[in-house]
Formats: sequence, structure tokens, C-alpha cells
Amino acid sequence: MGGFHLAFHRAGAQVVFAAENDPAARQTYEANFAPLTPELFNGSQFATDVRAVDLDSVPAFDVLCAGFPCQPFSLVGKRRGFDDPRGTLFFEIVRFLEAKRPRAFFLENVRGLLSHDKGRTIKVIERSLTKQLGYSFHLRVVKAYEFGLPQLRARAFMVGFADPMTPFAFPEPVPLEMSMDDVFGGSCHRAIGRTIMASGRGQRYGRPHAWDAYLVDGSVRRVGVHEALQMQGFPADFKFPVPEREAMKQLGNSVAVPAVEATARAIVTSLGTARSEPKLTPPKRMLTNS
Repeated sequence: MGGFHLAFHRAGAQVVFAAENDPAARQTYEANFAPLTPELFNGSQFATDVRAVDLDSVPAFDVLCAGFPCQPFSLVGKRRGFDDPRGTLFFEIVRFLEAKRPRAFFLENVRGLLSHDKGRTIKVIERSLTKQLGYSFHLRVVKAYEFGLPQLRARAFMVGFADPMTPFAFPEPVPLEMSMDDVFGGSCHRAIGRTIMASGRGQRYGRPHAWDAYLVDGSVRRVGVHEALQMQGFPADFKFPVPEREAMKQLGNSVAVPAVEATARAIVTSLGTARSEPKLTPPKRMLTNS
């Protein structure tokens, strides 16, 4: 739905290509970002199936961003990893990096990726990016509440540079200034909310996996689109031209925007100070695979 797009736009970058295969997510993406980046939607630069993209048609770009499907690695799913067809989409990232050689990449996935298949999956990913492609590899588990959002949402952030000597450090956490009291407009039994999920809504309050149910001013309240937008760091006027069920699915699959934005700014800074590369001059270019 454009979380990477929004974060990098705020960091001063220009999106030149994006790929999203889900029809409902495409509607939401275009409704919100066509006014911001009209050139992305006027031609063939908003692709559907990333596997069918002709790389010769993709413009040059500096940063590849991808939130590749997490379900194959998630504790909530069946954890089939690369045995799940969605898991193989990681190798589409490798295809893009090998052909286009951008200066950097920024990948995001669930924390369960690190323990999947007893750690072998993340080793395959790291080896593909470093040994095969020659990029550096920086990894950190980042939580949404470390960047101002009242949500747990621990995610694996992976950053790398074509010049392995490029200096980089993940941004430091910032104080939490918003709580679930602010999200609901009342006294909530939790200051930091549970991770927003793409499925499993409506379970009874008090059950272990009732992630959308909270006790507010003594009554059970549920996370809806309005609350989830705040918990993910999207603007209140973000549009959803799709049913609420699809909107909540998209929010559950999206990224915590402030955490991504802080990392995006760190990447832009690193590219500007890289010893073997000239300093970037606007407009900076990036590609997203949402």
C-alpha cells in the first residue's frame, strides 16, 4: 500500500518504479500516490507480477526496497520458507540487484525469518547478497515502538551497499510519545499495542491471539482502520478505496512508516558520504517492491 514509498518520499527520494500484484493493494497505492508521483502511474512503471518484469524496461535507480512476502517465514503461517512459492520471491530481488546494480538495498521481513529452518534461511539470504552479488549486509530487528509508534511489531531490517566500504549505522531509537490512550482517545489497559496482523480479527478479548481487542475505559474496543493507521504511522487522511476487510489486511501487511523513514534517511546519508561514490544530488531514485 506504499509504506516504503511514503517513507522514502519523506526522506527526499523519488520513486521511479514499483511492483504490486494484489489488485486491492494496487487500488490503495494508486489512490494515495498518483497525486504525489503521477509519472509512476502514467506508463508501465507500476508493474503487477514482479516475476514478469522485463528488467530492460526498469529505469536506473539508487535504492531497491522490498517487503517480500513474510507468510512463508512467519510464526503465524506454516513457515514453509523457500518451499512456499511466495518465499521464492526473494530471488526476484536477487534478479533485480544483479541486473540493475543499485547502490543500496533495504529489505524488510518478520523476525521469524531469522530463526526459520534453524537459521539456514537467513544464511542463504545473506550469502546471496554478499558472496553472489558483492553487497554489504547489515541486519537489525527493529520494533515499531522504538520509533514513536505504540505497537510492538518487531521486524528484520536488512540494508546493504554495492560498495561494501560504505559506512552505515541503523538509527537509534527515539522516545515513545504516543500511547494506545491516544490511539483510542481513552484510558487503555496497554500503553503499547500488539502487532497489527493481516488476518485473525475478531477473536474474543482475553484470548492469547486477540490482537485487535483492547479494554478502553472499561469497555472492549477493537482496532479499526482509523486506529491501525495511527499505529503504523500513516497520515489520518490516507485513502482506502477498498472494503474495510481489505484495508485492514493491507495495514497488517504494511510497514511501520517512521521506522522505515528513519532507516531511509540513514541510507541516504550513507550514500552521500560514501568514499568511492559521488555525493547524491536530487532527485534521488529508488525502486519499491511492496
